Amino acid sequence: MSQDDIEKLPCFDFTAKEKGTGTGTSPPPDCAVCLENFRVGEKCRLLPSCNHSFHAECVDLWLLRTPICPICRAAADIMRSGSLHEEESSSLVKVG
Repeated sequence: MSQDDIEKLPCFDFTAKEKGTGTGTSPPPDCAVCLENFRVGEKCRLLPSCNHSFHAECVDLWLLRTPICPICRAAADIMRSGSLHEEESSSLVKVG
């Protein structure tokens, strides 16, 4: 993806959600690229095709090299309609 395409993806400042009334407390979410927890006020980016979020800086570098979600491999380019799963599955060869 180009830097211009990446900058068109939605960004947001991370905010901590209020503690729920469920059992136990869950750890803060983390960025799947750098594996660090999100902190309040950090700039994050949302991939609209799959709704996964990452630190903007981390995922921007990732998307410059590989235009797919680091978690589910969905196409991150908003101009593409499908995910890479369909393309990859058609090119897989069974070894047996």
